[in-house]
Amino acid sequence: MDKEKIAGWQRDLGRFLQIFNTELNVLTNVKLEEIIVMFERFRREGGTQTTPQGILPPGKPSLFVGRNDLVHEVTTLLIQTRHVAFVGTGGIGKTCLAKAVLNEPDYDDMDASQVSYDVFLDRMGGTLGLTLGGSDRLSVICAHLLAAPSLLVLDNAETFLDAAQDKTHIADAVDSLGALTSTVVLLTTRSRALPSNVLWAVIAVPALKPVAARKAFTAVFHKRIEDTNVIDSLLQSLDYHPLSINLLAHAARENDWSLEELLDAWNQQQTDLLHNGDGKSQSLIVTLELSLNSPALKKLGDSVLHVLQIIAFLPQGVDRRELGGLFPSLTGASMIVDAVCKQSITYRRDAYVTMLAPVRLYISTTYNSALPQVVPLLAGVRAYYRDRLEICGAVHGKVIDGGAWIIAEDINTERIVTLELTLLEDVIAACTICTSFLSHIRLHKPRPTAIHALIEAIPVPTMTPPKHRHYWRLRDSIHSLIGKQATRHGVAASAVAEAKGKCLHALAALACIVDDATVMFDLLVAAKQLFSSSGQKRGEAMCWRQIAELQCASGHMVAADQSFQVATRIMHDIRDCTGEAYLNEARGVVMAQKREMSQARLLFSKASKDLTAILDQTGRRGAEQ
Repeated sequence: MDKEKIAGWQRDLGRFLQIFNTELNVLTNVKLEEIIVMFERFRREGGTQTTPQGILPPGKPSLFVGRNDLVHEVTTLLIQTRHVAFVGTGGIGKTCLAKAVLNEPDYDDMDASQVSYDVFLDRMGGTLGLTLGGSDRLSVICAHLLAAPSLLVLDNAETFLDAAQDKTHIADAVDSLGALTSTVVLLTTRSRALPSNVLWAVIAVPALKPVAARKAFTAVFHKRIEDTNVIDSLLQSLDYHPLSINLLAHAARENDWSLEELLDAWNQQQTDLLHNGDGKSQSLIVTLELSLNSPALKKLGDSVLHVLQIIAFLPQGVDRRELGGLFPSLTGASMIVDAVCKQSITYRRDAYVTMLAPVRLYISTTYNSALPQVVPLLAGVRAYYRDRLEICGAVHGKVIDGGAWIIAEDINTERIVTLELTLLEDVIAACTICTSFLSHIRLHKPRPTAIHALIEAIPVPTMTPPKHRHYWRLRDSIHSLIGKQATRHGVAASAVAEAKGKCLHALAALACIVDDATVMFDLLVAAKQLFSSSGQKRGEAMCWRQIAELQCASGHMVAADQSFQVATRIMHDIRDCTGEAYLNEARGVVMAQKREMSQARLLFSKASKDLTAILDQTGRRGAEQ
């Protein structure tokens, strides 16, 4: 197969359980009528070629039984340019089916609360290798897909189609992609709420047939089964659910249970669930509880569940190399992590230990429902991420690891920031963490985030603005004399306003890279108002300067000059001579662009004299020392 014919594949499910558990596999530059020949050639050649981006489509699942007829049906629909949606419960095998279709010779750490329209488009654009700028990103993606026939696979689509924000815009975007004559969409989802303007061929993914279910179980169990009635009865009680079968088979294998022992354990756990008032057996839940209560895990104590709570909480899972830092109060963390991997509750993806979306969903809803009280290890995890942000410290003006940590852990870190902004146990600390995170992201991995609304929602206590402009200078002098123990309500309110302003200002700096000028302008205005009310005059002046620069870029020279004047006046009031000089220089540029040359020369001259005086003064101080 010509390697230049395939581009834009995402590698595996792992990274896409990070923000919204979505896998985007894009097959481009391939005529749909050539899919049969192309994939046949790919299989003959061993599937070892690499694309120019070094990314290949995911391989067919190693354990895949009882689905050949369904794969053939879907392949036929795709060849007929029909859009297909796999619909079914978590763990039913939708992703495996999608991978199998992609490998047919005829032819997997942000949750839904972190998904936004910008995040959705940014992830898709990155998959396609596109640089998305400006406000009309969708048009750029559509234009790229129109260039050649494409197969677009959206896995775990319920996480973005039911996002906490912008889900209507995201659904409209999927509608637009489905309307492209060059593109066929294959979508997997637990929800039947599909974008309404695409004609979907909805395939309800069924459970395995009894014979296929038995084959899937014995492939893992690795023991001779003399009485098939016993295993058939057990599998029937599992409703032939693929994930449940896999987990239960691993539990039996690791604990060396006979079939009779396994059946007794299953029945006992199912009975306990009914006694808790559920009233109906849910095979996935019972199977997971059976694994959690297996002897191999029970002997490790309650710490097993505590570790699983954290793995479920962090979208990327936990870095196995950092278990000591993540769980400082826990002995034997490595042993516990290895044990839950053996039970197939979690799995390894590179250096991380994570879990499949259905397992994560169950652990989160059952055991993590009241954060942070019910998660004993969460305090240590929060402290770990706070410390790493400080150590790697964009806010301290130095980055000790070249940004490698935040690049690898950005999704998990955003999850912690989201929690801190939601709980607001310490507003100032939460804002400091948020500001640091945004600074790191801007420097090392610019991308949209989903914390804007949380920052906006930070409550600021009511303040009575002081009438005299020198109040804040007097307040700072008093603080230096008697310390912050003298802080009263008004000062506390100003501290909150200042901290929130810094968050918005950092978000504005990120928006300069990943959003349009309008978003940045609105954030700067909001930050400016908070800095003004809190007396953070240098921050206020900085916002005015950046607002003026945006106005210059958009050709609004009169407004820009006025904004520069306000910033200059503030710098003069706080006696920041250097800042005032640079602002005069910037005003001179504006005057020159307005062709007011005499005023421009005056401003340039004043800026030059002020900077020269500052340098001379600095030189004298150095000589005296």
